[in-house]
Amino acid sequence: MSGIKVALAGIGNLSSGFVQGLEYYKDVTKQTRLLHPKIAGLTVADIQVVAAFDIDERKVGKDLNTAIFAEPNKMPQVVDLAVSEVIVQKGPTLDGVAETAIDVVKVSKAKDVDLAKVLKDSGSEILVISTPSGAIKSADAYVQAA
Repeated sequence: MSGIKVALAGIGNLSSGFVQGLEYYKDVTKQTRLLHPKIAGLTVADIQVVAAFDIDERKVGKDLNTAIFAEPNKMPQVVDLAVSEVIVQKGPTLDGVAETAIDVVKVSKAKDVDLAKVLKDSGSEILVISTPSGAIKSADAYVQAA
């Protein structure tokens, strides 16, 4: 069975933990700590992040493994990560930025990418959407693109 290709929408703390967890549990000796280290013949090492989207200028255009530590993220670094070669691309800001986040998020001036094209070209099989809970229109755009 082949691996699983994942795209991440929203490169916040959840994505940081996910990416770091993938790296941490690739070590076979640490997989024994997982309740189910193998499912359908696949392990954590079979999961590959192939695309990433965000709206913050401190993340857009950066390598994913750098962007997951960019402000305003607060997830501590628990593993060393090599360059991933996955560049964070500009996703839609259809709902704007919540009033409570205006001083925190710095919206990139980059042009929104064609989500469906990026997902298709990257071979993404699963899309993990971790946009803010109020970003309903943006989340819907990701769902429609997938």
